Amino acid sequence: MSVGNIGVEELLRRHGAEVPQARLHKDAIQGCWAINHDEVIIGQKLGSTFQSNLFRGTWQGLEVVVKCPLLQQKGMAKHQSKGASHEGEQDAAKTAEDQEKELMHEISILQSLRHPDLVMFLGACFESEQIMFITEYMPGGDLERYYQLQRKARQAIRELLAWARALLRALSFLHGCSRRIVHRDLKPLNLLLSQDLALRVADFGISKLTWNGFCSEYIRMTGGVGSLRYMAPEVVRHEQYTEKADIYSAALILDFMSSGQALFHEHGKDPESVLQRFVNG
Repeated sequence: MSVGNIGVEELLRRHGAEVPQARLHKDAIQGCWAINHDEVIIGQKLGSTFQSNLFRGTWQGLEVVVKCPLLQQKGMAKHQSKGASHEGEQDAAKTAEDQEKELMHEISILQSLRHPDLVMFLGACFESEQIMFITEYMPGGDLERYYQLQRKARQAIRELLAWARALLRALSFLHGCSRRIVHRDLKPLNLLLSQDLALRVADFGISKLTWNGFCSEYIRMTGGVGSLRYMAPEVVRHEQYTEKADIYSAALILDFMSSGQALFHEHGKDPESVLQRFVNG
């Protein structure tokens, strides 16, 4: 069985059964969420994260967001200078590989999740040189930019309550899964709005799967991950933490929703210095 130009058997033959891309490709075919590269039309660039590029596109007549690694090993090689060192080439390849791994991690989490308060996963394309991750398009943009554009307008209480309920329902779902999911990067930029301003949680690139009830004892959580201004103190200190770190971030987001200002904004715009002062008391 194959999809497009490269079949899953070919991927397995080339890379081995344990390679995540081959395994995910096989799951995509079996789960019917493999998308043919030729069916996706990529349009304007919407933006970038540290690891990915985001494009607006269409698939089967539906407006979608196409997410792909920021850097590709083959693409980077073309842009390296002739005098680039072998060590530099290795670093570039490693960076591209890390970005691809993060995208595949996000795909592996979202492909099995369905909830009305999460951005809908539609499928992924593994058949070309570049992996593509397809989700629904949210025309309302992210919550942070929405507030920037609406700076002079006061949010209706009904709207604020609806957003708060959506965020907390999403966390209740994620934290209540048989393998608990800790988002680890909750912030207004990762909360997207639909056409009718319904809020949905997005960006699971650094999320963590843990066994429900055993998070603090058996799963070592990496410290210092996420966005500094919304990061729980125990994460900043590289201490062991649980899904409660998400609850802390959600509380700061609720404050942002109510005020339109990021918490601690009066102490300056540099989130690292603000958070350091907070951690130091």
